[in-house]
Amino acid sequence: MKVLILIFCLFSFGCAHKMNLRSLDESPLDGLRFESLNRYNSNRLETISKEHKTIAMCHKGDYNKAQEEFKLSLDKNKNQPRYWNHLATCYLLNNNLSQAKFYFDLALKTAKKDKTMQSIIYNNLGIYYSKLAQDQLALTAFETSIKFSKKHLTSKYNLAQVYLKYGLYKKAEVILEDLIKVAPNDVDFINSIGHLNLMSGNYKKAKYYYEKIPQKYMKRDDFATNYSMTLYMLQSYKEALKILKEAEMEQAYYRVAQTELIKNIERQLQ
Repeated sequence: MKVLILIFCLFSFGCAHKMNLRSLDESPLDGLRFESLNRYNSNRLETISKEHKTIAMCHKGDYNKAQEEFKLSLDKNKNQPRYWNHLATCYLLNNNLSQAKFYFDLALKTAKKDKTMQSIIYNNLGIYYSKLAQDQLALTAFETSIKFSKKHLTSKYNLAQVYLKYGLYKKAEVILEDLIKVAPNDVDFINSIGHLNLMSGNYKKAKYYYEKIPQKYMKRDDFATNYSMTLYMLQSYKEALKILKEAEMEQAYYRVAQTELIKNIERQLQ
């Protein structure tokens, strides 16, 4: 399973890479809407207040314009950890990892005893380590983020993604069940707990969760792959094939899995 890990920045807003394919146009389906911009589409970004327009620029990929805005506000913000965290996040989104790490470290130095800010910075450091495939350091960063603030959902979600990646399903389940209670309509929470049940062999329970995802989002490659595999394991071959035929097939990782699954289903239907 490819995992979706979300960036979190203060003022409870995060940003996503400009190539993000997981945008949502419905706020109620986004349980992290107060913490992360990762799934804001262009329409939702237009609703962001003026105070956070620079972060929105980073989200859209307008990095040069955002950097100019950061320079203009440097003097009045140089002692603010929020400022350095935002700047680091923009570099992170642009895959300038060395600069991102430098400014995240600076953000931590200026955060001092601000536990909320430290929680946010450590979560984003977890993203940094994930981009470097240093998953043990990412896991530690997400765990540290949660220690500083247990109220943030983003770092909990990200930690669950690491657990899922390494088959630590019991640990992931504890987190995901809590997240689902807080935001039962969040499509990525639902997908994660559905995937967990799929990999644990609880196919009927996995199907129960996938049926909660609105049909318009089921074309998403990760959703379509996981749900169709669930249906395949339940021997609902025609239904699984229908899901796959309607999938986006935009991402190579999922396209390979979907193509192979289609072949297996067609063999079963012969």
